[in-house]
Amino acid sequence: GGLIMTIRFILKNGKEIDMKCKEFNATYDNFTGSGMINSYEAKGITENKIIGIDFSEIVAVYRLMTDEITDSKKNEDVE
Repeated sequence: GGLIMTIRFILKNGKEIDMKCKEFNATYDNFTGSGMINSYEAKGITENKIIGIDFSEIVAVYRLMTDEITDSKKNEDVE
């Protein structure tokens, strides 16, 4: 049960880390106005649980939608 989503962290050195989880909430740095992520909470992690990360090294964080599209198509086939 529950949809698994993929959250991709892109680092300054070009490396990517994909974390799979059921729930993801991020907080952003509104104090400096940079708008960059400065913390997150993830629940139901199934792949690549990040224990610690240097948020200043993150260039972008985004949610991949490809998994969710294939999941919803699978569900439609069942009905």
